[in-house]
Amino acid sequence: MKAIIGSIALVCISTCCNASTACDDLWLARNAIFDLHGYCFGSTLGKSIFDNKDCNTVNPKLAPTVEKRIQQLWQRAKLLSCDTDQGRTTISVYNIEQRKRLIHQPIASETESACIGYKGLPFYLYNAPNEGALKIGLIEQGDDIGWFHDDENQWSFMTVLNKENGSTPISGWSREDAIPNCEASAG
Repeated sequence: MKAIIGSIALVCISTCCNASTACDDLWLARNAIFDLHGYCFGSTLGKSIFDNKDCNTVNPKLAPTVEKRIQQLWQRAKLLSCDTDQGRTTISVYNIEQRKRLIHQPIASETESACIGYKGLPFYLYNAPNEGALKIGLIEQGDDIGWFHDDENQWSFMTVLNKENGSTPISGWSREDAIPNCEASAG
């Protein structure tokens, strides 16, 4: 029975990630940063994903660290030959509303891995990879965890499918290493 449940959970995590192409993920991460800095979107896609309610510029002033992050996202998109259609109205990214509110956007990875049936102690997810960041989620025993983004400075960006409600993923940063505490792992 546990094997069947684990297989179902793995399919859910894989579907979550496959539905969210790396190119769409990188587009969202880059543009969420611009949105946070008051950018007014002009493209159909930009206006559809970000409502422009609080925009105030088409040329936001960005700190050097923020510009560096945007360049990292662009570089990964170029590496993957991304060409996001700006005329469409949707993107395939899981947990999009929560992702738009992150303080530090992750960089989509070319690899994936999963922990099926986490068995360790509960731990928190944060909105940025640093100790002072805001807690935005909790991983508990029985949850399934997916990794679809690059690690940064000993922090991992995780997406969790809660054991109680596997259809509502939570994504965030953590320093915890969950892989040794899984009923099964993949990737």
